[in-house]
Amino acid sequence: MAITYHAGRRIQGLSANPNTSLTPSVESDYTNSSWSTQVNTSGTYWQIANNSQEFQGRLVNSGSGSNYDLGTSFQNINQWTLRFEITVDSNKEVQFNGDCVTMFGIQSGTTMAGTSGGSGGSYSSSRAQAQFQIATANSTRKFQGQFETGTSVGQDNSHFTMTYSNDTKYYIELKKTGSTSYTLSAGTNSDYATGRTSSNITGVSLSGLRYLHMETWNQNSSYESRNGGKIENLKIWTDNPKPTDVQVGSRFEETDTRKMYHYGSPSVTWEHDYSNSTGWTEVGSTTNITGGVWTSNGAGNNADHGFYKALGFTLDDEKWYCEFDIKQSGSGDLVESGNPLYFSAGTAKPLDTSHDALGIKATNAGSVEVWKNTAGTQANSPTTALTVDTQYYGVLIRTSATNLRLKYYTNSARTTQHGSTVDLTLSSGITGLNTIQHRTTDNGNTSSGTSNIIDNVKIYNGVSSLDNVWSEIGT
Repeated sequence: MAITYHAGRRIQGLSANPNTSLTPSVESDYTNSSWSTQVNTSGTYWQIANNSQEFQGRLVNSGSGSNYDLGTSFQNINQWTLRFEITVDSNKEVQFNGDCVTMFGIQSGTTMAGTSGGSGGSYSSSRAQAQFQIATANSTRKFQGQFETGTSVGQDNSHFTMTYSNDTKYYIELKKTGSTSYTLSAGTNSDYATGRTSSNITGVSLSGLRYLHMETWNQNSSYESRNGGKIENLKIWTDNPKPTDVQVGSRFEETDTRKMYHYGSPSVTWEHDYSNSTGWTEVGSTTNITGGVWTSNGAGNNADHGFYKALGFTLDDEKWYCEFDIKQSGSGDLVESGNPLYFSAGTAKPLDTSHDALGIKATNAGSVEVWKNTAGTQANSPTTALTVDTQYYGVLIRTSATNLRLKYYTNSARTTQHGSTVDLTLSSGITGLNTIQHRTTDNGNTSSGTSNIIDNVKIYNGVSSLDNVWSEIGT
């Protein structure tokens, strides 16, 4: 159903998620023998025949495969669902010490890896890979998944693994569910719903996915394993994004779910003006929530002082936007006074080795930088110098699973930026952030230092900007 526009800023259309009850965007029953490009076919080992993509992984045709270009626009699609049926044939299998891995999915490149000669396969250049795999070796029959950007080829049990049986049809579903999240599932029921093994893959940034790519890689010429079979009934559905060139206040009705959405500024998920300390837990005795602010009150870096509070929800693992006001007050030696604002998985202090945390860190020189703690492994970005006794207005943004951004402004409207935008690369596993903290560090030997003052914290969860968005009504 196409999007339709009605009086009173009312819009109707389908839900954004790929709808598998509708006609697919891409579909092949493999009746057309030239539907995809066969590469290094080595006779009839790789071909479109018998209404299927037939394949056989052997050393004689290692590096063979097929490609289908989904087009440049496919790279920008935020959600898609790929389904296909696969049968691995027992009469094409050889199990020996060397790995035989057949890969099928969506990649950013089309070249083949070929045979490794026992030292591990690789592509000639790095590429994004979101794919299903069949791994055969001595006493091994595994379905696997690989979601990474790199050059490596081979077995990968880290994202998905299940044992398969030969001569059995499996229904495979590979989905992109968000900018850095995927799902892979497999089962023998044709409803793609029951009796399935499934895995969710998050925090994986894969750019340039546009080619349906299939190939077989053989590890070892002396101990050759083989697998082979056929793929049938391939289908891809893509998302149905809501229009954004509409008036603020527009309403969108999803005709397939009956959900209603409002177009406008994102709503504040959590905020605090520090007019009270209700719900906060104090650590130590030096810092205060008083006079409408939190202040480190001149605490140094030789003891643990601060406040923490449960947010009541968990920050999104990929996108959130936080505004805060910050000022430093003091004179003389500007000794580091810890982490004036951070979000953590639990209530541990900043330098603790048992938790993840993201936020800002005050340095010895009076600057404040973006900071992370990944189970005790800390990192920080280039600093931004702040002038003592000057009010600044900060923005801390998780722009993706792997990036944290910090900006400062000199006006409350946040239109006049102070210094440069600073980005910090994250590991994708920083998750479960459910607590806000203002806290000193205790790894030094100075009992006094700069006072860091925090006020007016606002969190917008699930967004990385304050641009207008569609928000579900009633949630």
